[in-house]
Amino acid sequence: MEFARRTGCQLVGIDLRENIGVNLGIDFGVRAELNHLPFSNASFDVVNCRLVIEHVDFPNAVLKEFYRVLKPGGRLGDFYSEPAALFWSGGEFDPSLVPRLVQ
Repeated sequence: MEFARRTGCQLVGIDLRENIGVNLGIDFGVRAELNHLPFSNASFDVVNCRLVIEHVDFPNAVLKEFYRVLKPGGRLGDFYSEPAALFWSGGEFDPSLVPRLVQ
């Protein structure tokens, strides 16, 4: 986040907690579900998700929403602790996700 701040980026944090604004590392805090982001299409240059995607029940919907709010040519930074978690959908392994995620 320090690099983003040095380059003049504004940092928006999203969480379900009401006190998201207490995070001193962000400029704006928004309370929202990750699969229904309250932003217009192509709103962000970068979406950075850290240690979250493997904990949601609907990773497909969350990833689609991340890409919806990215500007053309934007980047998704997704850091997760369990790579296999991305290939599970609703408790079922979804092999169709594998080729799409690696492309």
